[in-house]
Amino acid sequence: MTDSEYRRALILGAIVGASLAILAIYVAKPDPSTHLPTPESNFEVVDKYKNCEVVRWTDNQLANYQFFLNCK
Repeated sequence: MTDSEYRRALILGAIVGASLAILAIYVAKPDPSTHLPTPESNFEVVDKYKNCEVVRWTDNQLANYQFFLNCK
């Protein structure tokens, strides 16, 4: 085995090893959607204004919030 064949085999082995390591990390990575907490309610008290509570409401399927005051 000559010096150039040795270098070629070494570089090819490094490339294959790095590719397999990246693939193993990608496969072993947990799915981020399984770790999202599910809200218990659509309503949440987020602040107080004078004698009222500021309540945030959301529809879980939409990406917007509605705010309203709950005064007792």
